[in-house]
Amino acid sequence: MDKFNRRPSRATRRKRLAWAAAAFAIPTAAFALLFLFGSRLDSVIWLKGLGGLYLIAFAISLALGLRQGVRIYREWIDKLGFQPTQGPGFTTLELAVFDELEKTLIEEAPALRRFLAQAEVVSRFNSGTGCITRIRSSHAQAVARASEVIFFFQLKTLAGPTGCRVWTDEAEVIDLMEFFTGTVDTRKFDWDTTDFEPIDPPEHLKPPTIRPISTIPHPSYNKVLFEYHPVEEPRVVVRVRQ
Repeated sequence: MDKFNRRPSRATRRKRLAWAAAAFAIPTAAFALLFLFGSRLDSVIWLKGLGGLYLIAFAISLALGLRQGVRIYREWIDKLGFQPTQGPGFTTLELAVFDELEKTLIEEAPALRRFLAQAEVVSRFNSGTGCITRIRSSHAQAVARASEVIFFFQLKTLAGPTGCRVWTDEAEVIDLMEFFTGTVDTRKFDWDTTDFEPIDPPEHLKPPTIRPISTIPHPSYNKVLFEYHPVEEPRVVVRVRQ
């Protein structure tokens, strides 16, 4: 298996097929012998012993499979680029986005202020080339056209400009704030920075056109995932068409 072909090699497929055939053949043969010679006591005792060995082998195989699954999951997590958990309050940069949004959407300013009065950060994590902030508010106030406005900033510690797009749900309620940098690596960048300034839209940095869906493993996995790692939230970003 390589990075281009995800299908296992022929030898691996044959090995797995052989193990599967053996796992099916052994209990099948045992049941066949039990059916044919079940009246003989010595055969029944022998088959009971064979069944016990089969259950032991199955339990060992299951344990090894779970161990392999945890190892693969850890390897996947290691490739995501960790970022320390930040929040739940809004950062100075996020507040600047809301301020610019209020100035741009003058007619929607009252609705935006009502939304922000009860708003909080659900999660914030590094996407590798930006930051995804999930937002919720107990006052689900619609802010029309909020997702149509794109803002750009220059963060002092990043090599290139940073854009920001606010996303809304079906009811036009703000629920996501996406910072994007194009190809600039942000895996080790602290998005709690305060060194930034608004800039004009750069020609080479195009805003995302597909809404992101950001996910993190369930907290119940923390004991397994972070046994040998700092307590950090892994990030995955998947895009789906609206």
